[in-house]
Amino acid sequence: MANCSDSVLFVFVLSRHFYLPSDSYHKLLTTTPKYYIKNENSKYVRVKVHESFHRQQLRKVIGVRYPSTISNDKLHKRTKTEPLRSHLLRSRWRLFGHILRRPAEIPANRFMIAFFTPSETGKWRGRHRQTLPTILDADLQTLSAGHRLQRAPDLYLLRLCAQDRAAWKDLTESLLAYAPLNGPWSREKRNVENER
Repeated sequence: MANCSDSVLFVFVLSRHFYLPSDSYHKLLTTTPKYYIKNENSKYVRVKVHESFHRQQLRKVIGVRYPSTISNDKLHKRTKTEPLRSHLLRSRWRLFGHILRRPAEIPANRFMIAFFTPSETGKWRGRHRQTLPTILDADLQTLSAGHRLQRAPDLYLLRLCAQDRAAWKDLTESLLAYAPLNGPWSREKRNVENER
């Protein structure tokens, strides 16, 4: 597999000397950062750094240089792209739906059931770990319907919803519609937490 810096250098050289259509950019470069983001612990700061780099490359592809500026929304409309966090959210929920539609005997479903089964051992001490179920639960909290993913019955209800592909696609699109554009927390809440 090509290194991320190699593909970035290749696109940078191409965009400096030739006109590079945005379709070619997507084929050449967008898969590598998405691969790295999916395999990293997807913390908000890391996703934000990757998104900034992605927008920088898009500006180079369409030829927007220093004196002229373009907003992020106009940049995505002009290049017919979406922010990386939207792609991550959509792919995360599509994969989760595929897993929920599979038989209960596969390892992924067994581990999900074991994760939500109450254990007799003591609770985890220290900082809460960021796991995939906590990320999915945070995504569900953006909806106004009050959906959660904290217990086995919540997982069962999501499994029933995933059996209907159209309903699952509607759920994914509504998650995308209600996803916060500037991160999981508002600026005011981050400032309050930083002052503590």
